[in-house]
Amino acid sequence: MSVYSDNARRLYAESEKKRDRNARIPEGISIYADIPYGSRGDHPQWQLLDVYRPDGDCEKKYPVILNIHGGGWVQGEKEGYRFYCMSFVRYGACVINFSYRLAPEYPFPAPLEDISQVLDWVHENREKYGFDTDRIYGIGDSAGGNILSLYAALDTNPVSAAEYPFMTADLHFRAIALNCPVFRIPPVSEMNRTMIYHMNDYVGTQITDDTVRKLNAAEYMTSAFPPVFLMTTAKDAARESPDYAINAFREHGIRYEFRLYGTAAYPLGHVFHLDTSVPESSECSREEFEFFA
Repeated sequence: MSVYSDNARRLYAESEKKRDRNARIPEGISIYADIPYGSRGDHPQWQLLDVYRPDGDCEKKYPVILNIHGGGWVQGEKEGYRFYCMSFVRYGACVINFSYRLAPEYPFPAPLEDISQVLDWVHENREKYGFDTDRIYGIGDSAGGNILSLYAALDTNPVSAAEYPFMTADLHFRAIALNCPVFRIPPVSEMNRTMIYHMNDYVGTQITDDTVRKLNAAEYMTSAFPPVFLMTTAKDAARESPDYAINAFREHGIRYEFRLYGTAAYPLGHVFHLDTSVPESSECSREEFEFFA
C-alpha cells in the first residue's frame, strides 16, 4: 500500500467515528450484517454486505437501494455508512450497504466488478429478504458517485459493456442518486498532487489522459442512462462536477433533478448528508426516495 493511501484510511476512519459518536440505530429495523457476497482477493472483509429492512414478514417486498460509499477509491467501508443507510428504511425500503475492494490492493475496475456481484446476490436472495427486484436503485457519493455513474453508463451501453465481461448482472438500476459526486475526473494537467495520488493508486499505474477517459461516465453515456437525482452544496469540494453532469444529461436527454443544499449563511460541506444529525440529511434522503418512488 502507498503511504498516501495508508494515511488517508487512518484519517478517514477517525473522522467517521467522530461524526457518528452520538448516532443510534433507529427502531423498527431488521439488520442482517456481514454477509459475504464475493470471494475475490485476499481481503474478505471488503466483500461483505449488510441488509437493512423494515421489521416484519419478509414476504412483503420493498424497493432496494444499493449504497456505493465514497472515500477517494482507496478508503471507506460500509460501517461508516450504516446510520445514513438506515435512514431510508423509514420510507419503506430495503438497503444494501456494502464494502467493495479498495485500491491500491485492487485497482480499477474492481469496484465495478463488486457492484455486479452484489446485484447478483440481490437477485439470488430476493425471496429470502423480500427484495422487489423491479425497483432497484443506486446511491453513490464522492468517489462512490463516480463509480456508480460509470457502472450505470457501462450497463446501459451494450458496445462499451462488451469491454468489461463482468457486466452480466440480471438486475439493473431503475434510477440513481449522485451525492456530491466526483462525476468528472479531469485531465492530468488539471489535477493537483492529491488527486494524482488518488488516481495512481486507483488505476495501479501512472495516470494518463487515456486512462482518465475510461473512468468517466460521460464517455459511455447514452439516452438509456437511468434517471438521476443529483445534489451538491455551495461549499462542496467537488462543486464543479455537477455542472459537467448536467451538461451530459442534457446532451443525452436524461431525466434528472438537481438540488443545492445549504445557504451562504449556513453552508454545508462535502458529503454532509452522511451526518444524520444534520436536518438537511433527512431532507435529502426524503427527496431522493420520493424521486425514486
